[in-house]
Amino acid sequence: MSVTPSNPNTPSKGMSGFGGLSANVNAPVFVPKGFTPMLAGQASTPSTSTAPSTAPTERSATQSTEYDYGDDFHFDYLDDTPYKQPNEITALAPPFVPSSQQTAETYDPAMDTYAHEMGAYYGEEPVYPRQPLQYHLYNPPLPYMTNIPSQSNPFMTDDVREMLQRRSEAIMETSSVDYKLPDELHVYHSLVPIEPPGETRHPRVFQWPSISYKAISAKDGRPYILRRFEGFRLMHEAAFAAISLWNQIKHPGLVTLHEAFTTRAFGDSSLVFVFDYHPNSESLYMAHIKPKQPQQKAGRSQPHAPHLPEATMWSYAVQLADAMRVAHSHNLALRTLELTKVLLTGKNRVRVNCCGVFDVLNFNPAHNVIGFQQNDYMNFGKLLLELACNSTAAATNLPKSMEMVSKRYSPDLTKFILYLITPAGPPKNLDKLFEYIGSRRVLDELNAVSNYADSLEGQLMSELENARLVRLMTKLGFINERPEFDHDPRWSETGDRYIIKLFRDYVFHQVDIHGNPVVNLSHILACLNKLDAGVDERVMLVSRDEQSCLVVSYKDIKSAIETAFSDLSRASAR
Repeated sequence: MSVTPSNPNTPSKGMSGFGGLSANVNAPVFVPKGFTPMLAGQASTPSTSTAPSTAPTERSATQSTEYDYGDDFHFDYLDDTPYKQPNEITALAPPFVPSSQQTAETYDPAMDTYAHEMGAYYGEEPVYPRQPLQYHLYNPPLPYMTNIPSQSNPFMTDDVREMLQRRSEAIMETSSVDYKLPDELHVYHSLVPIEPPGETRHPRVFQWPSISYKAISAKDGRPYILRRFEGFRLMHEAAFAAISLWNQIKHPGLVTLHEAFTTRAFGDSSLVFVFDYHPNSESLYMAHIKPKQPQQKAGRSQPHAPHLPEATMWSYAVQLADAMRVAHSHNLALRTLELTKVLLTGKNRVRVNCCGVFDVLNFNPAHNVIGFQQNDYMNFGKLLLELACNSTAAATNLPKSMEMVSKRYSPDLTKFILYLITPAGPPKNLDKLFEYIGSRRVLDELNAVSNYADSLEGQLMSELENARLVRLMTKLGFINERPEFDHDPRWSETGDRYIIKLFRDYVFHQVDIHGNPVVNLSHILACLNKLDAGVDERVMLVSRDEQSCLVVSYKDIKSAIETAFSDLSRASAR
């Protein structure tokens, strides 16, 4: 991967390593401005900023980064060139006038034919001045975010954080066992088996022994899954034609296939497929069918649910039906609707894996795509039947299995599964498939996805203000306890820097009446947000020996921090 920055403000080679960081840390300085009445007939005066005059000038630059993805990757980048309005449009465009001024200055009641009718019902609309933003306050969740707790939380919920942390850990995971794997394979490196090798080599589905590895691409630095088929000798180069067709399909219900190649790096003739990597995903077989150890709760064993809820069954059915619709519309067949090849990548979130593998392994120039598509319906029904009966042998005794399904689930689901697994009758089609599913259940799935998107948006909103606190604490770390600056060993404890030191103790080093440390996250968040906003609220700072007591405002402390950090920034740029 090659990165070519084009920033005119790039520091020179002789600059310190922290020189470029100072501009980034200082960039998003939020300074609430006092409002000025903008009523009609009053002259507007510029608002006074609370930022000190010694603060460094804020610079803006557009940094473009180019990545070398190689010849096999084709991405369409959005043009980020600043938009320039044509001269002819600018000449015709009227000057911008705030809506409040348009109401007070340009409105003429004589020109309004409905003024005499509406005047009796509506009085003169008051003009409300815009108040400064309260940057030191956290907003509560919005009402439409129904999955967010009602109380205000400045951080994302624990379950979402744990999920993301586990995925991040899985991406960075390495193996301490030496599997004698090649250091590099095509453009991939750092190969790690993601499944026990003894289990993955069993050729149950593809009739060829295979094993999956997690690897990092040297082109973009992203993790991918390499599924290797051992001892496979490719007889027709035309078999790779299907790879390009599958690579063009980008669908949320399919695991994207990127490329395939042959290699002898493992000491034999192997065929390798490259798929997207979904960390901590598991197959439907592992999630619902494979026996698990009983969970312990309150000292007692808790058995697993005997069968899946019907809402979950319909959710899986809608997602898999849509994935099949996309594949069939491209004149392709999934051919991998199996319990071990459908991945559960999130809560009720399924994706069909290993699409296109059969097209290469069992390549036949005269293959019947329509026949394979009809087999997709049969495999689809068999998958739902096995999930409903919680057994991989459900298809061996259809009458007994369908009787069990009719007892556990609604007649609609029973008829849907029966339609899929029945080989007799006219050829099945997608229209009839979605007719059995019903538009109501498709809309239910859409509503669930929309609610989940609102929930994630609420999680992001809760983390919106936290980046500012990191930049603020970074400035405090640069200033506090600095051993020496400008040949002054006591620089960090003299002048305005002494106020910053006392404020640091006030925020982080408080103790109670018994001398025990006070660990209160709410106090830290409130103080740092008030400091970042520079409010006029005053606070009393006491020295450690209790001989000095200063009463200053958050505005004064912020000014002292900006001045001290500006001195450090100018010194680092020399």
